[in-house]
Amino acid sequence: MSMDKRQIEAYCRWLSTHPGEWNIFPHAFRGRAVAVAIAESLAAGEVDAFRVDRSLLRWRVVTSPLGDWSIEMQVVA
Repeated sequence: MSMDKRQIEAYCRWLSTHPGEWNIFPHAFRGRAVAVAIAESLAAGEVDAFRVDRSLLRWRVVTSPLGDWSIEMQVVA
């Protein structure tokens, strides 16, 4: 995982305080596979700052017109 751990933890804290909202990760990834790997690791509870029942978490991979990849996640309220 090439993303800075502090950035991932900050995103996780944001998700926890904004249930029911779709939140985009504030930094783009170089490829779809990297974005999917980050999303799956969060969903699996591999980040200490973020533990949520997998059934309450939704995520999707999105791309910008420039071809950058990112993830959007939602903790179901």
